[in-house]
Amino acid sequence: MMLSKLICTARKIEPEMGDTAGNCIFCGEYSENGYIPGLKTNFTAYEWLQDGEIVCPYCNHMYNEQEYRKSMWVVSDKEYKKIKREEVKDLLLNPPEPPFAIYLTRTYKKQGWIRMMNKINYDQSEFFVGMDYDLIFVKSIQLNVYIPLVELLIERKIPKKEVQSGRLSPKSIEKIEMNIDVMKKVEKYANDPLWEVCVWMM
Repeated sequence: MMLSKLICTARKIEPEMGDTAGNCIFCGEYSENGYIPGLKTNFTAYEWLQDGEIVCPYCNHMYNEQEYRKSMWVVSDKEYKKIKREEVKDLLLNPPEPPFAIYLTRTYKKQGWIRMMNKINYDQSEFFVGMDYDLIFVKSIQLNVYIPLVELLIERKIPKKEVQSGRLSPKSIEKIEMNIDVMKKVEKYANDPLWEVCVWMM
């Protein structure tokens, strides 16, 4: 199932049908009920489009609803829900029953959902999360390593910028009592986009 169909299913939306056949530029699926693309002048996500001639009814709904780019959300076949940053940690640790998709954003401007179109998740222990135009691969086993360490560093008043980059200042190193093991882990984990998400969501 493509993301746009999952969204419409969860929200019980029956999208309006068009009358043009072809492959959708957003999801790549064939439809006989599409629309001729009429992308707005402020649309910039051309590099993520599929080869196609139309916009299918389901993707047409998503494209024309600003909510999907101006908010963070989680969707399964049973529920669509907007989320706040303080809810992200619990959501990643306890994702919904498959199939599901999770979209996060820092900018509240980008059409990042386009990249998630064929990234519906069917596994609660390993899954993809959209973050604007980035796709973050989440492993529960890694989350359970990253989160306690990030929480420890934040509790010690280490600046988030340093935690994210992995480069701790001498003052911050003092705050962790010059723990070499922690320093090495932070430096190593900083190369992982999932680590960046863990820092951002705290």
